[in-house]
Amino acid sequence: MTDQFGGQFMGYQPNDPAQAYPPVTPPGQPQGGPVPSYGPPSYGATPPPPAPPPGYGPTPVPPPAAEGWAPAAPPSQPGGQPGYGSYPPGPYQGPYGAPPEPPKKKKTGLLIGIIVLVLALIGGGTTAAILLLAAKPQDTVTAYLEAVAGSRTDEALGYLAYPPSDRTFVNDAVLTASSQLGAITEITLADNGVSKQGDYASVTVSYTVGSTPVYQTFNLAKQEDKAWRITDNLPQVNLTDWMLYEVGMTINGVSVDDIEWYTDIPILPGTYRFAINHSLLKLADMKFTVGQSADTSSLPTSDMITLADTAAETLTTAAKAKLTTCLAAKEIDPAGCGFGGIILNDNGVIRTPDLSTIVYSLKSGNIDNPDWKLTLAALEVRASVSLEITISVTDTVGNKWVWKNPNYLNSMTVDISDPTSLTVTFK
Repeated sequence: MTDQFGGQFMGYQPNDPAQAYPPVTPPGQPQGGPVPSYGPPSYGATPPPPAPPPGYGPTPVPPPAAEGWAPAAPPSQPGGQPGYGSYPPGPYQGPYGAPPEPPKKKKTGLLIGIIVLVLALIGGGTTAAILLLAAKPQDTVTAYLEAVAGSRTDEALGYLAYPPSDRTFVNDAVLTASSQLGAITEITLADNGVSKQGDYASVTVSYTVGSTPVYQTFNLAKQEDKAWRITDNLPQVNLTDWMLYEVGMTINGVSVDDIEWYTDIPILPGTYRFAINHSLLKLADMKFTVGQSADTSSLPTSDMITLADTAAETLTTAAKAKLTTCLAAKEIDPAGCGFGGIILNDNGVIRTPDLSTIVYSLKSGNIDNPDWKLTLAALEVRASVSLEITISVTDTVGNKWVWKNPNYLNSMTVDISDPTSLTVTFK
């Protein structure tokens, strides 16, 4: 038999009765079966075993093509037989002409997904939540509002394309107070509430903040990490018209002393309330809600802070104590008393008063029931009085002086900037 190049094969031929070589059973094959023979190499290459003539043995069936691999068809020989040596290029086909196993599909995507999920869980779970909800823009909006409602600030900010740098009111403590004042509930996707075009979308939802219904449209964009994020900036609020320093004013626990006037402050959806920490002052119910924007229309524009119910008694007690101190003073001009200023002019000779002999007396008037008025800007409380004070003193040479015209006091003022240490001034 000759090969396709005209060379002679010297190996065992199963149908040649003159063949002197016995067949050899290769490892792994049952004994007694037909075995291809192998002759000497031709042109430096080991030729493949010959195909059986027509009518002998089964017709070879090419192995199934693996994904991404297609064997080349062997060139035809006369009689329809494939040519010897015309094996397809590619990987080794296995022993004894067995068809090669298709290359295994790599589970790269699954492996990456597992790694990302593990890393996200180690980092607190925020990234995992975003990845799981990134498939639909409406899922991002719902997850954002649920995170705000649950006081999970960092998670909520993860759904924003542009989270704020000013976090004065953007923290878990503020959101916890907000939820206690009026929680976010009833988050519902509006009918036909999703509009999507390429990597951009808008989602309209309704929800309730406390008892206030909110209808809001969010704009979103798909980011480089394939997650849908909200591109709207947070609502902002300017509280200058209602902020008052030095009275312990807070908003959901945040001191306004840390906020500059005329500043727009980013704020998350929720309920917010002003409070003060001052024993002599009472704050009106100053509560506002934030949805798509901050609604401060319900905040009072005047009389938002008034005197506490017990303030009058405290102020009057302080004023009486001050008057008592003034009347007992042994000074020419006692501070804050509104009287004194003694000058002893004896026909052009200025005498020196003996301070131990000074007597200030209340001739008429009282401060039992003053009508206190709050001056909020100055943190002062004022009341009108009508007090008549007489003065007598002896100078150092023994002359006694008595003022014919008494001193009159018309008003008193109390500085309440520090309610634990009130300063009373008579005028």
